[in-house]
Amino acid sequence: RDKRLFDVYRINIKTGAETLVAQNPGNITGWNTDHAGKVRAAGTTDGVNKTLLYRDSEADAFKPLLTTNFREAVDIVGWTADSKAMYVASNRGRDKTALFEFDPKTAKEGKLIYENANVDVSALGWSRARKTITQTVVNFEKAEPVFFDAVSERIYKALKAKLPGYEIAVQSTTKDEQTMIVAAVNDRT
Repeated sequence: RDKRLFDVYRINIKTGAETLVAQNPGNITGWNTDHAGKVRAAGTTDGVNKTLLYRDSEADAFKPLLTTNFREAVDIVGWTADSKAMYVASNRGRDKTALFEFDPKTAKEGKLIYENANVDVSALGWSRARKTITQTVVNFEKAEPVFFDAVSERIYKALKAKLPGYEIAVQSTTKDEQTMIVAAVNDRT
């Protein structure tokens, strides 16, 4: 196919067998999967406006959910535990981007998860083991975590104690979240 376009394949890592899951018609700029790894959302752009596409299941066709202009953004940053709703970073109708629950049935921001009056917020951490949102990050002079659960905060504080003077970011974890790959960076390393 056209090497300029990215399609989505599900690959069996033991056999190498590929299954086409979603074919890019030419305007898809990004794909988004739910917690089960199902491709449920996609984004398109005409260079100025962005459209969020959605489908209830991989058997359904994508349908436009909402379109934003270059001044606004509604970006998926995660899914609720049941994968029926999304978490989004949105600045629709506001000055700063904040985190919200988002119902694809209404295409509207719902419950406010977190906002900061001084900076945009655009990331959301998720615990697969505990099925809960864990944290976000705000950037002032440097990245600062904001925690939504005590377990993640405890882990972060333990890592900070072992790695003083560094910004800490968990890159990957085992499924039970007992072993982690952690990045530790500062302005000199």
